[in-house]
Amino acid sequence: MASLNEHDLDVELLRIYEESGKFGYWPKRLYQMVVPHCERYIGGVAAVRKLLEVSGGEASGLVRLLDENRLDLSIESLVLSPNWSHLFKPWDIKRAQENLRYANALHHAKAKENSK
Repeated sequence: MASLNEHDLDVELLRIYEESGKFGYWPKRLYQMVVPHCERYIGGVAAVRKLLEVSGGEASGLVRLLDENRLDLSIESLVLSPNWSHLFKPWDIKRAQENLRYANALHHAKAKENSK
């Protein structure tokens, strides 16, 4: 099988956008950065890198994806996947791991707070 490229990544990111929409989460910033006709288009790899920078916070969709049990739709999971990791730098992979750890901690703290 040929190695997946940035165009394939754009297609996968749009699939993630559509799949997320099925439960009411529409990551609009992601969409704007991977659809060529959008003013904010920068392409898949650059979009993922930019989103990794902001993804660790509570405002990110990462906790929402955890709530929906759909972590498979996170850009962090995509970056860590053997299918896509060749497109990213070691620091991107490290950031994805850190974001997942942080989101899991937030998710568990939120669940604990809700159980009180």
